[in-house]
Amino acid sequence: MGEKGYDVLKLVEQGERCYVSTDYIRGTQMARLLRREPDLEKAQLFRWMKDLLEQLERFHRCRGNPCYQYVNPYSAIISGEDGLCLLDISSDDQHEILRQMRRRPVREHFLSPENQYYQRAEPAEDIYGIGRTLQYMLTMARPEPPLTVGEERKLKKIISKCLDKGSKRGFSNVQEISDQFSRVYKKSGTEKKNSNRRKKKGKRRWLPLFLAALSAAGIGWAAFYACSDRSPQETEVKQGKAFESEEGKNGDRGAEFAFELAMLYFLELRDYERSGMYFAIASGEQKTAKEYEDLSDYLKKGSISGDADPETLLRRMEEHIPDTEDARYYFCLLRGYEQMDMRESAEDIIRIGEHCLALDGWKTWNGSEEREKELRLLLADAYGQEGEWQRAADCCTEAVRQDLPAEEKEQIFQKTALLYEKMGNMEKAVEICGQGIRETGRSAPLWLLLIRLQCKTPSVDREDCAQTVREGLKQLPELAQEEEFRKLQEEYGIRIEGEQIWVGE
Repeated sequence: MGEKGYDVLKLVEQGERCYVSTDYIRGTQMARLLRREPDLEKAQLFRWMKDLLEQLERFHRCRGNPCYQYVNPYSAIISGEDGLCLLDISSDDQHEILRQMRRRPVREHFLSPENQYYQRAEPAEDIYGIGRTLQYMLTMARPEPPLTVGEERKLKKIISKCLDKGSKRGFSNVQEISDQFSRVYKKSGTEKKNSNRRKKKGKRRWLPLFLAALSAAGIGWAAFYACSDRSPQETEVKQGKAFESEEGKNGDRGAEFAFELAMLYFLELRDYERSGMYFAIASGEQKTAKEYEDLSDYLKKGSISGDADPETLLRRMEEHIPDTEDARYYFCLLRGYEQMDMRESAEDIIRIGEHCLALDGWKTWNGSEEREKELRLLLADAYGQEGEWQRAADCCTEAVRQDLPAEEKEQIFQKTALLYEKMGNMEKAVEICGQGIRETGRSAPLWLLLIRLQCKTPSVDREDCAQTVREGLKQLPELAQEEEFRKLQEEYGIRIEGEQIWVGE
């Protein structure tokens, strides 16, 4: 199962009070477990739901009536012996998981809109997190036997009341949720039986249930993939196999699934050959799918079959967008315009990109720092082509705020500083370099750019330039061996004698 060690909360009841301490167990985050092993007994799924509610209800009864704040599938640890336990978020060993839970995709899906930075510690926020977590469990799991229509209806009602903050019909405490859930749990009759039942039948039936669950949960496909922490590669393998069954190919639902799978290949994997193949399958029932097939062909080959040109195709696709609030369709167009000459496509990229950012659907679909970065940098290039340097720099500033690898941040900081240099704002360019060095660590390109910018600016005191060189060489001694550094030495008269450094005369 790939279990790891976790510090979890140990909650002990004594009368009306509950006392909390820390325990150490071997287990797996529920998000990862459901991603890897979605097939499970219905009884097990219900027990995890029951454990989650019991753990939070006890925690709320501890001294001071604390709130947990991080209620989501990443803080729920599943252990074979202990069932579901809550992560001890105060433990020093949980830094990486806390970082994971503070990423925007997780925050946007498991925190209420008013609490996007964990700033509110109140029961209503924990209840909201319960609703989202139950919603996630229903969507990800493939229980055997499947949930009955009555069970689904009752669980969705519980979820709806959890998410309905501030209204009279919502829950006021976790005990109320437990009481309502216990009625579903008892009536389900989910004793541990039928454990030898073959799961093949369940796998044959999972597709329509999964689609229905996604629709009921109100989670867009691509956003859900980002939130679930499942790689697109893992997802497409499972879904491709499901589609290839006879049940998946038949009727409108088969065309709908083929279109969604094509979108996944197109947007997440950039596999335009396979996206074109699945768009072609969907085109039998969905006329607009043919246009997306042509776009996939264009991005794969650099040309379009027949007499159509890319610009005509893209404008026709924009006219035929079936859901103008779904940001995915606009993002497809941006991929097409990006392939064209930027001198011809910059205006369209700016128009569609800014429209995309303004959509409510962008927040729903955009569960990925990578996607936010892609759009912001594309807009930066388009604004740069139009000579709007400040807007280009602003886009880079937004892009670098995403949770990205240090190497990517380094490149964006470098690009931003160069844009401010073009505007003649050397002070801001230097500031951006300094910020980039602090955030990315040992960055030779940013140190070299910082040294060049300061040495190039006559108003910067030469001793300040020398001090920057000293600091750069102290952090990165190998900087002295860089060809670019040697060019700077020659151009600006940088002399090094032992520990003494001079710049200019």
